[in-house]
Amino acid sequence: MENQSNITKTSQSGKKKTIKERLRQFFYQAKHKKMTEKQKKTLLLAIKIITVVVFACVYLLLFAQGLYKESDSEGIHWKRIAIPTLIFILPSILLFVKIKIPEKINILLSVLFSLFVMKENFIMLQMSQGYQYKNLPLQIQDLNMLIIFMIFIVIYALFNSFKASIIGLNIITVIFGLTNYFLSQFRGTGFLAVDILNIETAANVAQGYEYTLDFYTYLLLLTSFALCLLAVKLGRNTITRKWWRLIPIILAICVVCRCNETFLETDEFDKLLKIKYFKPQETFDKNGMYASFAKSIKDLIVDPPEGYSVAKVKEIAQTYTAKKEKNKNEKAPNIIMIMNEAFTDFDSFSDLNISEDCMPYFHSLKENTMKGQMFVSIFGGGTAATEFEALTSNSMGFIPNGITAYSTYINKPMPSLATTLRAQNYGGMLAMHPFKGNGYKRNKVYPLLGFERFITQDDFAADTERVGRFISDNADIDRIITEYEQYRKKNDNPFFLFNVTIQNHSPFLSENVKDRVQLKYPLNIPEADQYVDLMKYSDEALKKLIEYFKNIDEPTLVVFFGDHQPKLENDFYAQIKKKSRLDEKYEELEKRNTQFIIWANYDIEEQEDMSISSNYLSSLILDTAGLQKNGYDKFLSEFRKKVPVITKYGYIGENGKFYEVENKKSPYYEWINKYNMIEYNNIFDVKNRVKEMFEVK
Repeated sequence: MENQSNITKTSQSGKKKTIKERLRQFFYQAKHKKMTEKQKKTLLLAIKIITVVVFACVYLLLFAQGLYKESDSEGIHWKRIAIPTLIFILPSILLFVKIKIPEKINILLSVLFSLFVMKENFIMLQMSQGYQYKNLPLQIQDLNMLIIFMIFIVIYALFNSFKASIIGLNIITVIFGLTNYFLSQFRGTGFLAVDILNIETAANVAQGYEYTLDFYTYLLLLTSFALCLLAVKLGRNTITRKWWRLIPIILAICVVCRCNETFLETDEFDKLLKIKYFKPQETFDKNGMYASFAKSIKDLIVDPPEGYSVAKVKEIAQTYTAKKEKNKNEKAPNIIMIMNEAFTDFDSFSDLNISEDCMPYFHSLKENTMKGQMFVSIFGGGTAATEFEALTSNSMGFIPNGITAYSTYINKPMPSLATTLRAQNYGGMLAMHPFKGNGYKRNKVYPLLGFERFITQDDFAADTERVGRFISDNADIDRIITEYEQYRKKNDNPFFLFNVTIQNHSPFLSENVKDRVQLKYPLNIPEADQYVDLMKYSDEALKKLIEYFKNIDEPTLVVFFGDHQPKLENDFYAQIKKKSRLDEKYEELEKRNTQFIIWANYDIEEQEDMSISSNYLSSLILDTAGLQKNGYDKFLSEFRKKVPVITKYGYIGENGKFYEVENKKSPYYEWINKYNMIEYNNIFDVKNRVKEMFEVK
């Protein structure tokens, strides 16, 4: 029996070895083109079957996501079933049909099909995003088609194949379309060149969203897949052999150079293709997606301000660094600076129809308190822009459109509020963000801004309290208090901590958020409903922090502000706009205001209804704390009297009028240009940075 068992095992082992060897031999032959005709046919059939299965999965999204309906309330829309079904069935059948096309006809078909695909890509891309294509001026269409042709001919030059060019172009268009669609859904703005630089941050927050297509974006995906299958049915369509390949290569180089000159080198189309970064979707609709994206690449380039020189910056520096200031307080206060994710007090500038006040404690703070509107350069996302302005005193008004300065420009030490405080014997120097540390490169940026420690979600216990998907503001505040107490046991110097919360990050459709406050609008606005509940949690956390420091016998400032307004339903914002109490002069900065509060546990001058922008926050904190300022913040204290609010989209002068940053006819242009020169020297001319402007004596 034992011998029989051994024989059986040996037989099975031999069989396994034979199968393994056969597979190895099969792939070896495939790799070295030594397969038999039968093996080739088997492999090709398997590839076709897998391709059609994947295509079927794409097709079935039509039913899985209910895309065959006009809306959730309506029944079946038969055209939305018939068209995708035909697009799926015909190429799938043709894939298994053997078609032999004569060489000359094949070449003609390849050229005609390529022309069709290029035009179809432009039309489908525009249509899939809800943008126009029929009524675009011919010049705009030509500019978009120039880019599409560049992509096509470059791929052809590389692979010497119409098939590769058609498939490659379709893949690029689908990626472009889907990326733009989901970015528009999640943050309210479309896909621009700068977003490529922030891909790591986008990946960090991508997991919390639901990826549901609309019908036309789905149609772009399905149609592109179908065109790729049809391209495969064309014969071997290489029309340039041997040294004749130089022709498409030279043509590709010429087209690339032409695109470079058209979109990057010259100013010929700058005015025509000007991007409305406030609402880039309007630009996509007006100028086409490919041309707008190409223009956004040029906008990343930074030129020196008019009249810029290091000598000029030194001249400005002499005005603001000649005298050394003295600290106004006997003891420097602790500074707890909290940027609260998506914090917005809608009641402060509109009449919110709500069951009860969702932030009663915030509203109750009046004694030893400064508060008001703080205007920012972002809406619905881009937290690091406000963070950059608040910590460095730089303005996004001089930064290329769409750029995140953290991710792009801070690669060497940069002066900030942290460096100014450290020069005045502050300790702690602690940055905290209870989420992933690599978002916006914070793990690399904070040390360059002068912070000594960075606490992330990895430093919190696994069972830390969460509200929604993220660590709660309550747990966040508990950690701030713990860090302060641990520091105070070992050090008598004033304490500085900068904190970016995470609780209120979108999306606002989580299960573990208690429904304690209700909006009273007759609208379907579930995200806005949950958002006001989250504000209730944030208000309670703020109360815990301030009540704690009320009982601490040493001077302390608590600075609390929002980074941007949340991306909520349009119907909700329509109600906010209808009841808005903001002055008309802020009309151009709609949705670009959050609120700030500076509270002290000692006597400070009380102010309400202030209006500032986030670039002034550092100088305001230093003034309130009675601390020394560097020349930059001294300049900004004076500049704020002339220009109380400045953002990416423009500024408000002391005369109450709105101006675009580039407006040379503005009565404040000389001041604006000075600010621009100082900032340029600080960020872009690092080798020649005028140190005396940015250091405390």
